[in-house]
Amino acid sequence: MIKRLILSKDTLPLVSVIINCYNSEAYLKDAVDSVYCQSYGNWEIILWDNASIDNTAAIAQSYDSRLKYFCGEKNVPLGMARNLAIQKSQGDLIAILDSDDVWFPDKLEKQVLHFKNPKVGLSYANTVYFNNKGKSFILYKKQMPEGDIFRNLLQFYFLCISSVVVRKTALDNLQECFDNRFEMIEEMDLFCRVAHDWHCAYCADVITKYRVHGLSDTWKKFDKIAFEYQFFLENCINLYPCFEEYYPQEIQKITQTIFYFSSVSKLLSGKSAILRQSFTFRDLNKKSLILYIMSFLPINIFRYLYNKRKLLE
Repeated sequence: MIKRLILSKDTLPLVSVIINCYNSEAYLKDAVDSVYCQSYGNWEIILWDNASIDNTAAIAQSYDSRLKYFCGEKNVPLGMARNLAIQKSQGDLIAILDSDDVWFPDKLEKQVLHFKNPKVGLSYANTVYFNNKGKSFILYKKQMPEGDIFRNLLQFYFLCISSVVVRKTALDNLQECFDNRFEMIEEMDLFCRVAHDWHCAYCADVITKYRVHGLSDTWKKFDKIAFEYQFFLENCINLYPCFEEYYPQEIQKITQTIFYFSSVSKLLSGKSAILRQSFTFRDLNKKSLILYIMSFLPINIFRYLYNKRKLLE
């Protein structure tokens, strides 16, 4: 049993920091060190090794007992691995840190304060995106929503997972944490379900660093993302009574997102003609119109222009 810290007669909540890794030796030490440098001291690390074959185990085992190392027998989808790690946690709060991201030293100290409000189930923070070439940008350049942000997240999902801290009871009240049916948007699905039932707090300070690098395959699976957004929408309709009545604008936004990812998938795979056949005026917005125009370009030019627009990739 971890001994909790006492300050001003208040028991500070134990934070379980969930780190899942698979062959993460390149960045893992930076991530773990950023937890050990936290000004807030009452934490544990649950490090779940998803059957790595590199030096992940040796790195993890070089730390003290505050880091609890577990290794899966076989590689499983990320959502399932995160669920396995959460099951090992003892904390009142759950903070997720991807193995290639890092925290600023005051990260936990600032966000733990949000949970003094019993209505708050989730806290998120401003983040800097960076790569190994020295390029970076701050994620939020304006004040972000707080309180009931479920509607906001449906319109445009904007949370960075390594900035999120969740109340454990908010997860306990769900039928499941990460839904293993998702592979690309499992965190969006989870945090939207939390935001539906709980208030969310926002820290405007930049206290998380999110690493973007060439190993990321998110941008190679647009068709899969489109499929999962469609499934997410259907799941919301089944999960929440009168969802279609209460959230018509949000449904329209999700539908446009589905069309966007499906369109990019078609263009990147050379199916421009199929895209133009599927285009209707109901799809007309800035993004879809740009994609429609670009569908007349040769595939090699589109791929070049698309790669140029990704600042950090």
